[in-house]
Amino acid sequence: MTEARLSAAPRTDLSARAPGLRIPGAVVAIGSAVVTVAGYLLLLGWHGERELAAGSLEETGPYQPWQVVALVGVLAVLAAAGGWLRRPSAVTIAVPVTLTAIWVADAVTVPSEGDASLWPIGASLIAVGAFAGVAAVAYSAAAVRRATSRR
Repeated sequence: MTEARLSAAPRTDLSARAPGLRIPGAVVAIGSAVVTVAGYLLLLGWHGERELAAGSLEETGPYQPWQVVALVGVLAVLAAAGGWLRRPSAVTIAVPVTLTAIWVADAVTVPSEGDASLWPIGASLIAVGAFAGVAAVAYSAAAVRRATSRR
């Protein structure tokens, strides 16, 4: 009977738990929010004024295409990491909410001519697009992790 109790005792060494070791969802969510804010501020937070496109009278900006592509890349890596850490729902909620909030704060505080009332439309597009993109990447990464860990 003593042997049965000893074998049923929970294992406490970390090497036995390492494959199932999980970072709490709150930690992943907070870390994702921090990285999202940092990425936004570093890549889009210093945007310039709108400019006239070369050879036409169309305004462009305030962001350059490379800034937006770089931010999407950062968020894709962040979503993949969250999925790989088995916390796809944490990044799927934290990243779009944080990105939309910081974009709204930026949009309503930057003076603009005539299109100031359009920020709710932009915020909706960012929220839906970020949610769809982050969810697709995070849940795909989680599925790949599950498939590779079964081997």
